[in-house]
Amino acid sequence: SGSHREKGGQVEVHDKETDVLYIVDGEATFAFGGQMVGGKATQPGQWLGSDITGGQTHRVAKGDVFVIPAGVPHWFKEVPKSVSYFVVKVLKP
Repeated sequence: SGSHREKGGQVEVHDKETDVLYIVDGEATFAFGGQMVGGKATQPGQWLGSDITGGQTHRVAKGDVFVIPAGVPHWFKEVPKSVSYFVVKVLKP
């Protein structure tokens, strides 16, 4: 599904879904890996948190594609102006 954001978000973890993200337009700072801080289950298999410790931070821009395996914390940490992206979720069997 297509998404658009004009500010950073919350840290997410999906227990059984791998996210494939394609940046359609704009740019952002994207962080993933490490450990989620302040994680709370929002629904079965879905977690939201406030930060990541020990992860990696990357600048992402139009045309970038990346894969976040199931169970890995990730978030759009900073969005200077806006970012549009397309997400494909792949369920683990």
